[in-house]
Amino acid sequence: MKRNRNSDQTLSKAHILLKDSLKGFLPRRPTTAGRQAEVDNLLSIAHGLDAQYVFGDSTVDCGSGTESIAPPYGVDSDGFSGRYTNGRTVADEIAMFLNLTSTLPYWVVDFKQYAFNPAGYGYASGPAGILPTTGSNSNYTISMTRQIELFGHAVKEHLPHRFGNSTHRISQHLANSIFAISIGARDFLDNFVYGAASKHNHEASQSIRDEFSNLLMTQLRTYIQDLYELGARYMIVFEIGPVGCYPVVRQKLGESEECSEELNSMIAVFNGKLYYELVALASKLPGTRFIIAKTFRVIYDMAENPFKYDLTNARDPCCEVNETGIYCVSFAEPCPRRDQYLFWDDIHLVGKANKLIASKCVTDSSVCLPITFEDLDGQLTMIVLSGQPEKNYLNNVLCLFLLFVHLILVTNLLYFPY
Repeated sequence: MKRNRNSDQTLSKAHILLKDSLKGFLPRRPTTAGRQAEVDNLLSIAHGLDAQYVFGDSTVDCGSGTESIAPPYGVDSDGFSGRYTNGRTVADEIAMFLNLTSTLPYWVVDFKQYAFNPAGYGYASGPAGILPTTGSNSNYTISMTRQIELFGHAVKEHLPHRFGNSTHRISQHLANSIFAISIGARDFLDNFVYGAASKHNHEASQSIRDEFSNLLMTQLRTYIQDLYELGARYMIVFEIGPVGCYPVVRQKLGESEECSEELNSMIAVFNGKLYYELVALASKLPGTRFIIAKTFRVIYDMAENPFKYDLTNARDPCCEVNETGIYCVSFAEPCPRRDQYLFWDDIHLVGKANKLIASKCVTDSSVCLPITFEDLDGQLTMIVLSGQPEKNYLNNVLCLFLLFVHLILVTNLLYFPY
């Protein structure tokens, strides 16, 4: 059929109608800079950052809580204190790689000499979890909700003094800072190792795993959205590590020679949901830049293949553990050859392992995956920077349906342009 002179205009009408019908339905695709990040790494795309703000649990705690962490903790830290390891945390190490000074605990803002600290602050608290009830039996726990409240106080009360009450400068500072979030291991420890559910860990059904993961994800989503409302734009969110390989779990569940794959599989369910949750949030929160730190497989590989990492012991804690079954005996003699161990105490990694993880994170884009989205007018596809396909089958079916409608619409407009 010979097309009339208005056919190009007609096709344009059809495209506009389709585009309008899809607006708000389809996810947004990454920016050009975001797509380039597929082959880049954190070290190359996160240059020139102002500061690092840290939230979560003992994996990244820099002394934020009031709990006293006595030696041998910090024995190799060169002045770093309050860490649940012999050296630096993974957040400390990432800051070092990014040429940021190590994060100070949030309460130092009350001291005049730190009032204009450019490094950012740490709010992470040892026993904290995603669920508000996790760690609530400890007087030293700063819940995630409270951590964000404390950060909100800093945004409203401290940063205005530092930036001359300039809202624009404060927003710029926060948008140019990295927010590290590492939390969730304690939720699984409390509920499936120490809690009543521990008796049923090996019989936990897929529905129980999904239900628990969904509960955690709903709460974590709220935390991320709250940080976004306070100005956070660049967030690195860590997966929960393979808790089933921790010495405390091996001993508690009687699996001293092997990791508890039942517990690890539950955590893997959560980590899988975390990836797609960040994808969804990135498409909804304008200006966000997410990085998911896929540290589960890195730590699991260390536990299963320690010799690849120049480790000789990936089963036992390096230090002598006290009656809690978790922490080192206070003021005990530091264990020798600490760089040969994976675990410092019964649930925390040695500083060397944290440095290895941080190194992989900043140099290997398959470990720390960037996810950046921007609304590009007329684009009908979604690209995830890691290359993993979006598995939302309902969306795919609806997209096909709308494209089918589009073909019918084009045909009708060609035959009946007026």
